[in-house]
Amino acid sequence: MDISKALHSLDRTAVRSDCLFGRYLIVEKAVKAKELLVEELPFVYGPKCNGPVVCLECYKPFKFADDAKCQLCPICNWPLCKDCSNTGANYHRRWECSVFCEAKVKFYHLKCNENECPQLDCITTLR
Repeated sequence: MDISKALHSLDRTAVRSDCLFGRYLIVEKAVKAKELLVEELPFVYGPKCNGPVVCLECYKPFKFADDAKCQLCPICNWPLCKDCSNTGANYHRRWECSVFCEAKVKFYHLKCNENECPQLDCITTLR
């Protein structure tokens, strides 16, 4: 499927501006209830800000086992699940892995709060 055609065919809206309301979106064609109006591709993929520890390739929640080294990237030691590590983790290796190695930046998992990992906030910016 050609993404550009799919995106173009779904855009049924127009941006308008008003001194009272500011910028707003209007529908230009008749649509049914719950019909998709606009679809955009993300600029970049990355973990949620202050979210839990996730695999940097597939974003599955990361569960530390007793042998945590088996669940880290063998090159940079940042979170990478076994499945992604075995398949090459192309996205992770292309973007942040070499940066972490060159800068000697280490991942420190703090077990005090499993639902927040501010150390992953740098990933989206790097990508």
